Formats: sequence, structure tokens, C-alpha cells
Amino acid sequence: LRKKRYVSFFLFDDTIKLTNNIKNKGGMIMSDVSKIQMNGEILNIKDSTARASVNTLNASVNTLINKNIIIIGDSYGVDSSSGGKSWASYVEDIYPNCIRLTVGGTGFASDVYMDTNWLEMLENAVVTDKESVKDIYVFGGANDANLLYDGRLTTTVIANRINSFCQYCADNYPNAIVHIGFIGWYLNRQKFDAYINVKNVYRECALNNANASYVNGVEYIMHNTGFINTTDLIHPIESASKLLGSVICNVINSKSDCVSVSF
Repeated sequence: LRKKRYVSFFLFDDTIKLTNNIKNKGGMIMSDVSKIQMNGEILNIKDSTARASVNTLNASVNTLINKNIIIIGDSYGVDSSSGGKSWASYVEDIYPNCIRLTVGGTGFASDVYMDTNWLEMLENAVVTDKESVKDIYVFGGANDANLLYDGRLTTTVIANRINSFCQYCADNYPNAIVHIGFIGWYLNRQKFDAYINVKNVYRECALNNANASYVNGVEYIMHNTGFINTTDLIHPIESASKLLGSVICNVINSKSDCVSVSF
């Protein structure tokens, strides 16, 4: 008897994820589909038109889950400091082949007080086929803002670091676009100006580099003060990390660097 095959997916804040039961033993998406499961209901799709549509969907999904992208971030992208599961882990759920570089305390200019920054992390990453990388997503900013507030950085230094990062990507990842988004925030009002200034530097540098773009709107998510851990005044709670992950997944999926979020 011919085995029945199913496709199933669930919605994660408007982002589709396919479950493993549509893969064969080799890890490939199965294109010979006779039924689809939607919201718990099994639907027959044996007619040629429906089957063609589903096969097209399978091909698109196969492209998505094998998308060669790099995600870079600070402690907002580290599970142990982000309310349980970080935005980076949500991205890995949808894009399991992504290269994840997230380290607490880092930023574009974090090397002024620790032994690494985002450029050095990318330089040290093992990427066998750099030309296949189409997108590099960088989300963070709190550490650069804190260093600016403390007087250990200037906006000029931060801008120089961002420009060096973009130049390195242009030289070593010639087919990639660098997407920069600022997602840090703080409950200490005295630091607001520093955070806003760094966000503006991130945006200006992204727009001034030919191989970069700025993810507009993502910076406002953490402005909902209920999303911030009241113990340390800076890290996101679990619901905030989930929203960040959902929004970033949609940015990656839609190829749009404009975010609209209501909460």
C-alpha cells in the first residue's frame, strides 16, 4: 500500500513553520503530497490544480528553511538572559540552517571593554561558502548605548565600527545585504538620550553603506516598558522575546526592512 503523506504547519504570529513530518529520511521536503493538514483538519488535495499549488509551496518552503543567513546579536539573543527563549532561538526554529552569532555584552564597539565585537565574531565564524550568504541580520544596541552613556565611546567611534563591519561584509560576503536593527532599551530614563543617539547612528550608517539597510520600526518594540525585566531593567521578558522573534522572522521571510507592530 502506498503510504499517505501529510503536510502540517502552525502559525507563529503570522510566520509559518513546517514540522518535520514532511521530510524524508534524507531531510528533504517531500513534494508528492496527497493531503494537507490545516488547523487540525485534513484536506484532500488530489486534484491537479491543488497538487501543483502545494508542490510550489513545498519548493518555496524548501528554499526558506535552507536559506543561508547569518544572525548576530547581544544578550537579547541569548536564551539565558532573555526570559527563557531568545529571539535568535525563534529564528533558528524557522531557519534551522542559519548561522547564529549571539554573545552577551557585545555590540559594534564592545571591544573597548571586552575581547570581542560583532565584526570579530563574524571574522571568526566558520562559513564555508560566503558567496551563498544573501543576508546578514544584526540586532542589538544596548551595549553600545551603555558605553556611550558611560563615556567610554563616542558616536564617531560607533559609526566607524559599523562602517568597518559593512566594508568587511562587502569584501567577504559580496552577495549579502547587511540588515541592522536597534532593539535595546532601558528603564533608566537617564540613559534614554544615549540609546536614541546610538539608534540614530545605526540608522545613518546602515543607510550610508551601499550593502546595508536599516530595519525601521523594530526599535519601538522594547519601548513597551512592560516587556523589560524589572530585575535588571534592560533584558526582555519571555513575551517580549517571542514578539521580537516573530517580528524578525517576518522581516527575514518578507524581505522587508519596515516593521509595523502593535501591542
